[in-house]
Amino acid sequence: MAAILALVVVAGLAATGLVMAERPRTSTAPRTSATTASAGPVAPARPSPVVATIATGGFSYGMVAGAGGLWVAGSDEVTRIDPATDTVAARVPVATGSGPAAVAVGAGAVWAPVAVPGALWGIDPESNKVVAKIPLGGPLAGSISVSATRDTVWVAAGAEVGTGAPAPGGRLLRIDPRRKRVVADIALPVAPVAIAADSSAAWVATARGQILMVSGKRNRVAAPIEAGGPLGFGQTIAVGSTGVWLADPFDEQIVRIDPRTRRVMARIPAGAVTTLAVTGDDVWALSSLGLVRVDPARDRVAAIEPGADLRRARLLAADAGAVWTAGWSSVSRIDPALVKP
Repeated sequence: MAAILALVVVAGLAATGLVMAERPRTSTAPRTSATTASAGPVAPARPSPVVATIATGGFSYGMVAGAGGLWVAGSDEVTRIDPATDTVAARVPVATGSGPAAVAVGAGAVWAPVAVPGALWGIDPESNKVVAKIPLGGPLAGSISVSATRDTVWVAAGAEVGTGAPAPGGRLLRIDPRRKRVVADIALPVAPVAIAADSSAAWVATARGQILMVSGKRNRVAAPIEAGGPLGFGQTIAVGSTGVWLADPFDEQIVRIDPRTRRVMARIPAGAVTTLAVTGDDVWALSSLGLVRVDPARDRVAAIEPGADLRRARLLAADAGAVWTAGWSSVSRIDPALVKP
């Protein structure tokens, strides 16, 4: 039996060796890739529209272009960036109980509301120094926003009950910058999230997705405009010569409103838009698609820059020469000519 078993094992090994000998060996020589037809000339990569990045430090709450600079509100100061050199030109301390909640340019100054103890700080753009601290009648609650025109500064904030807890409505404060005092304290039926003003009215975007128009002559709230809704983001509304513009991230669109008729004139698909800025010829937006440029003459998106950094940006500002975006602690300057269709 042992001899028979030994013969079986030897036969098995012989068969295995035969099979291994007949299997093709794996080649270690480099393989030559198959030749394919040429796809033609490769299009050159598009240049990045971001031409400069400036560190600001701290967390940014608001940003606006004007008065010869870019102004960024954050932490306990307002930072001024010089567009000629793309560098920080000044840091203006705004430190009390809380830092600046937003920033606006108009009426000959840069304005930053402070929630605690509740004041509007004015900065002279010529000297970069604080020249006004206007009391606002107590601490500000909720989402705080500011907008300035040639002769008026508007501050929107949430309302408070006696215990200091937020109330369902809000407040709109009208400040006379020349007399340095509040001239109207207007009750809002709904909590505001952002404000934009022109010479005729203040336009308030609310948490419910409505727009409230407050007349500059009567200081009264007109019937709300049902336009679609902000989700609690700042800088969701902008106004210019082409109309009132509202970001509607939930429905992934930008809404255009005629300020005279207070009617929705267009709804432009543009991704989940959270921030807007208006220049003379364009409307700029930050959305889930990236940086979006809207052509007001056609009510459509004219160009999209889908860079990852732009999709992550939080704040937006624009003037005639540049577009600016801000992240957590830095600002990027964008050349509008490089944002192409």
